[in-house]
Amino acid sequence: MPWFDGIFTNASGLALATLSSAPLDAITKQTQVVVCLHGWLDNAATFGPLQNEIDKQDLKSDLVWVCVDFPGHGWSQHRSADTVYHHTDYVMDIASALAMSGWQNIVLVGHSMGGIVGASVCALVPDIITHFVSIEAFGPLQSPASETVSQMQKALDARIAKVNKTVTQPTSLERLYQAKMQAGKLTYEHAKCLVDRNVTKDSNGNPMWRTDPRLRMPSTFRMTPEQAQDIMMHIRCPVTFIRGDQGFTRIPEQYGQRQTWLSVPNEMHVLQGNHYVHMQQPKQILAVLQNLL
Repeated sequence: MPWFDGIFTNASGLALATLSSAPLDAITKQTQVVVCLHGWLDNAATFGPLQNEIDKQDLKSDLVWVCVDFPGHGWSQHRSADTVYHHTDYVMDIASALAMSGWQNIVLVGHSMGGIVGASVCALVPDIITHFVSIEAFGPLQSPASETVSQMQKALDARIAKVNKTVTQPTSLERLYQAKMQAGKLTYEHAKCLVDRNVTKDSNGNPMWRTDPRLRMPSTFRMTPEQAQDIMMHIRCPVTFIRGDQGFTRIPEQYGQRQTWLSVPNEMHVLQGNHYVHMQQPKQILAVLQNLL
């Protein structure tokens, strides 16, 4: 099937780029929509292997897949110069866009940061989300209240340092591919898939970042454990967690600690792979999703 470029607008008017299996204006209230959210410094192309698997299996046409670029990532609009990228803003970006879409039958899929954000989105717009699939994530990041000042200090120092810092543009796409391969333990194909959507070219044909350099700045706040628990307790749809057997070690630890916070049916699937298990095992990921759909 062809995949379409689109624009998803949130309540602030920010343009969020999408890759979807049908034009966004063709989606109705009755359409079952799978909305996919990517990880930090990645983009909608992280679901490329899943898209390829969907095409191979030629799934039913009345189901629409929408993969979204978070602000500052991929092809999405950057935030204005007088602000930065707060976790809660990402939540509002997606929750407001979904609430304004008119869609009523949404399966929300999130990888890493997308899963972290997705948990809060589920709590905020519970009436339109029928299932939540969280890959290599188990709810909000948290820090104890006693670390509030130290976290704010890191953010302050980064903002001041940014004033006199010049953004270093990449000198070679090949170097970026190799760096992404090493950082994410990815294949060349998967690394290229992610990097290509995060870069563009200048007038001389040299690569330059499409992503916003402010994405690397530390968050001003993190949720306290009590706030994270409140989020998880307000999720009303069934939840499926997926992790790689070589993924982040904190995921099984959080599952053991936080599972009791959920009042909805939930299950954990462990697949062979690392933090990018959704790119490494798209057939198995799709099989899990098909059982839900």
